[in-house]
Amino acid sequence: MIHVVHETDVDKIYLFTDVRDVTFDLNRGVPVKEDQTGSQGYGFIGKRSRHTELNDIATADAVTLNQMDHAFTVYRAVQTELQAAFAAQNMSPEQLDAAQAKEMAALTKARSEIDLPEFQRLIDQDITELPSMVSYEKESAKRREALFDSPAADWNTTDLDGKTHGLSDYKGKVVILDFWYRGCGPCMMAMPQMEQVAQHYAGQPVVVLGMTIDRKPEDAEFVVKKMGLTYITLNAKKIAESYKINAFPTMLILDQDGVIKDIHAGYSPTLREDIEKKIDALLANLSPAPSAKAGTTSTSAH
Repeated sequence: MIHVVHETDVDKIYLFTDVRDVTFDLNRGVPVKEDQTGSQGYGFIGKRSRHTELNDIATADAVTLNQMDHAFTVYRAVQTELQAAFAAQNMSPEQLDAAQAKEMAALTKARSEIDLPEFQRLIDQDITELPSMVSYEKESAKRREALFDSPAADWNTTDLDGKTHGLSDYKGKVVILDFWYRGCGPCMMAMPQMEQVAQHYAGQPVVVLGMTIDRKPEDAEFVVKKMGLTYITLNAKKIAESYKINAFPTMLILDQDGVIKDIHAGYSPTLREDIEKKIDALLANLSPAPSAKAGTTSTSAH
């Protein structure tokens, strides 16, 4: 029997547990039983259990296996292409239209190459959902375009310790505003990279500000502590509303004059690299200027 305990940084935030005991039949080389237990203490609070047992083993002929292998290969390839086509977070409405047309053609072609109904239904679902997904992304793109290259509206708010901060305090620095909330899994996935960005530019005219929209301060404090964040975290629900941000995480990158120069929505494995390229470009144009606040990595953990 194998005892499996699943745990990630996101699990810690959701107070999520997942434990599985898998029993194998070594003579046949297959798992024959699995007992799973788990719980969640944040969001959808509750416990769960499941018992799965192998009742029978069926065999298939070579033709059927080849069909399944071909269908899976085609389906996996078109899914990978679909995800890659919309991976860029700052696509214009025109780019999204082009991506939709290209991916619709790819999905239609993939469906024609697959004989198995199970995989055809999966692709049919993708074909049905693609227009609405692109429509949502286009609305987000329009909101980004409205913000891009415009001065960020000034604001004043407090950090998790109750200290007052204003955007104007950071004039002369490159500022990254990271909007998030505790119930956002991608936000948690992005945080280690944001912490790396803050550490990388320590001592330079760059500041990372965590912008929590959590209603309960204890939720934000819990995240900051669990994720080990050293950059300042601010209460920012009204600020997010004023910028019309409705996708999380969203990172706004402001230049030294407070102008929004880049916007990143969502998590990606290359988030740190993408943000640092933009910061470096802005720093290359930096004119030395005094800063109203010193120290870009003040600890906000509780």
